[in-house]
Amino acid sequence: MVNDMEVKLNAADDAARSYHKELSDAHRKYRDAVKEFDKELASVKSDYEATCTQLRRDILQANLEADRLRAKLAALEMKEKPEESDRIIERTLKSSTKKKNSGSVVGLSLALVFVMTMFAVMVAVRPELLSMNAVCAPAMPGTYLTKDMTFEAPWWAPTVAKEKAFLICGSRSRTRLEMTVGKLTAHSVQSEEPKLLWRKGANMVKITANDIVIFNKKGVAVDSIDAPWSQ
Repeated sequence: MVNDMEVKLNAADDAARSYHKELSDAHRKYRDAVKEFDKELASVKSDYEATCTQLRRDILQANLEADRLRAKLAALEMKEKPEESDRIIERTLKSSTKKKNSGSVVGLSLALVFVMTMFAVMVAVRPELLSMNAVCAPAMPGTYLTKDMTFEAPWWAPTVAKEKAFLICGSRSRTRLEMTVGKLTAHSVQSEEPKLLWRKGANMVKITANDIVIFNKKGVAVDSIDAPWSQ
């Protein structure tokens, strides 16, 4: 009877050892499978991140190229219609940034690159715009003002950036010109409260880098005023 008990105990021990070995093998296979899965997951994640990075670069490059083309088209349009330069700049800038996150570094960088590109293209088309008197004018030199038109320096910067953009003009007077029926008014907008510089009777005026030419009803130039922004 004792022998029978020993046989049964030995058999139970063998079964326990066999079960323990199977359990250990299962745990090992599980750990190997998890390790292999983690390795494959890391590889997939790395490939995904690399693909996303490349896509972001491609999108950025495409946006920059699109902005360059917009700038070139805007510059050519402004050459044909200088009196609409402010509207063209505002419209083109909105078009270039409306699908970008303007609060992000990338969005801001694209906007800055766009403005710089457009200005460079305009200077290439009209080299005379490179003078500081031209850069600091409220309207692009060559622009004719008729009625109900307002321009503020610098002409090439969007409205929200004009004040900071004018810092490159140093001590020059940042000027706003307002044309109404038969009257041209010039204000200095250096501070929050615009300061009246002068008011002149005019039916039409032409803005140049150095002066403001006033025309009568017959389209004849009758007066020329030194530009407040020129030095």
